Amino acid sequence: MQLKDVEKIFADLYHFGIRYVFLAGGEPLLRPDLTEVMQALADIGFSTELVTNGILLDEEMINAVTGVKNSQIVVSLDSLRSELYEVIRGVNQLDKVILGIKTLANVSHARKYPARINMTVNSLNYREIDSMIQFCNFLKLQFSAYPYNSAGRGRFMSDDSLLSLNRQRDKIAEAFNALSKKCAQEKCIFGFSSVYEKISDFVRGEYIGPCGAGRDHLVVGPEGDVSVCEEFAPFGCLKENAIHEIYKPEKWVEQVKLCYTNSPCFLGCSRVLTLMKSRPAKFAWDLLSSRKLPEYFFHLR
Repeated sequence: MQLKDVEKIFADLYHFGIRYVFLAGGEPLLRPDLTEVMQALADIGFSTELVTNGILLDEEMINAVTGVKNSQIVVSLDSLRSELYEVIRGVNQLDKVILGIKTLANVSHARKYPARINMTVNSLNYREIDSMIQFCNFLKLQFSAYPYNSAGRGRFMSDDSLLSLNRQRDKIAEAFNALSKKCAQEKCIFGFSSVYEKISDFVRGEYIGPCGAGRDHLVVGPEGDVSVCEEFAPFGCLKENAIHEIYKPEKWVEQVKLCYTNSPCFLGCSRVLTLMKSRPAKFAWDLLSSRKLPEYFFHLR
């Protein structure tokens, strides 16, 4: 999509009721006009979250993105060990990523800008959660963790036997359970104790309820194709039709139910939103008891 397409499509989505945009990939920093896109979204009224692998995160880019109102940067970092980082990510770029993260931390403190490290926990790196928390505490950055997702449909998620939760399911579940208990004490841990408890249940193979695909979130591709989830084929193109013309939940509600019943996933914030809506009082208590209300203000706007 060109910038003019973004402005038109997302103005329509804002009118439809959407207020929060995750910019992810692939790698969004590969887009030359990324900051212009983010500024256009901010001008419409959106809060945005940029999710990057951090390889292209230099000082110039950080200064440009942090200047966009109601934005946040999240860096995906799965290991602090070079050899394991390369196994997981397929490239040996950890030193460059760490340098970018340290620059981000400095800018974040100077501008009081929300920045976070997110760890995708798998069978190889689950022992590093505590080290990652210490790293984030040292840099005064927020930390969050979600489980590695795999599925056999071959669209967004694919099975990787090396990373699969199946290899260490009980230990990974216990690691998330421990993270749930630390959540209220460690100020840097972003998220709710209840969420990490649910992730532990998910890892153990327990049913954690319906997901919000097509109800709480939509996925818009780089050419304007829109789907209810990364795992589903597009149901239309927003360059050709307004969202209200093609948004027909009755067409996919049963397929979504079949998906989360037979092959559930835990795709980060989209799952969290659905959990929060299902138990608002519980999450309100988590928030108040954690004494982290200022850190969450960005997400509650």
